[in-house]
Amino acid sequence: MSLGEEIRLQEQILEQMESARRLAYRGPLVLNMSVDTSVRNPPQAHSIAKNLLDLFSKPRPELQVNRNLIYADDVQVHGLAVWCRHGQPEPRIDSVSRHWRASVLTSQSPRRQESSGESKRVRIRTCWKKH
Repeated sequence: MSLGEEIRLQEQILEQMESARRLAYRGPLVLNMSVDTSVRNPPQAHSIAKNLLDLFSKPRPELQVNRNLIYADDVQVHGLAVWCRHGQPEPRIDSVSRHWRASVLTSQSPRRQESSGESKRVRIRTCWKKH
């Protein structure tokens, strides 16, 4: 991913967090990522995930933002699921983040989930083309 694409991704994260009226998570969270790459032999899935985790936390200096994006530190990520499809026509990242408690509550009754007040999710979706 080029520097310009990284900046665009982080700008989209900031926009979506602001539109959802969310600040970065302060506690544990769960991330689900679906990644499409446009090359047949990309880095391995764990390398892609680590690079995205870095982009999801600290904003690039070029953005001139003094706050974290989705979370402050990788230590907060208590659950991570990554799906990669390689050789797709267009590269794409689709990510859903939610508080750890909300993911634990999914195995409990929906009524309990609603009353917890922590079942809000933030969906970060971005698409871009290589230049």
